[in-house]
Amino acid sequence: MKSMYKKTELFTLFSIILFLFLLLSGNSCSNKKEALPQISDTLVEPCQEVGESTLYCYRGEHLVWRLNSDYSRKTLHEDSAMLVVPVRLMVYDTLGKKSTRILSDSGTTTKTLEKFFIWGNVYVKNWDGLIIESQSLWWNKKSALIGSDEFVKITTPNGDVLRGKGLDASESFSWWTLRKSVSGEFPNFKNRMESDEEL
Repeated sequence: MKSMYKKTELFTLFSIILFLFLLLSGNSCSNKKEALPQISDTLVEPCQEVGESTLYCYRGEHLVWRLNSDYSRKTLHEDSAMLVVPVRLMVYDTLGKKSTRILSDSGTTTKTLEKFFIWGNVYVKNWDGLIIESQSLWWNKKSALIGSDEFVKITTPNGDVLRGKGLDASESFSWWTLRKSVSGEFPNFKNRMESDEEL
């Protein structure tokens, strides 16, 4: 009986010590006065996130473009843009043939798909072999223009390489200009100029 009484006494004493320890350590934490994170601190507005996906754009029954990505994110605000990572875009001509392939690390588009902005290792190759490389490009549907404010490298189907800062081009790349700091390499230029191919 005595041993049972001692066990109860020890248990009570241990419980009191534990309670005091917890009480004192609770007070020391409350002195820090750190606010608990609130949802408004981390989330501005609700958003939709999608893993691997493919988006299609049709004009009537004709496929205009196909966009593959590993991740996309769009806030649920009415006018918000959609973020896509990475961008793997295939554009089709009016006959349904592949006309332009566009790759980049990331991109955004407006809700109405009127404007695109892509950045990070941008690579564009059109149907005739023209290649555009840059760190960013934008496209505006209304003006039918493509551009960049970054350094751009253009490789023509003949192997000519042109570099410059800033690009202005038609969306079909039927014309394009580099704005400044233009340089180029023209392999076999003399031979090509003397041959009938360049007439």
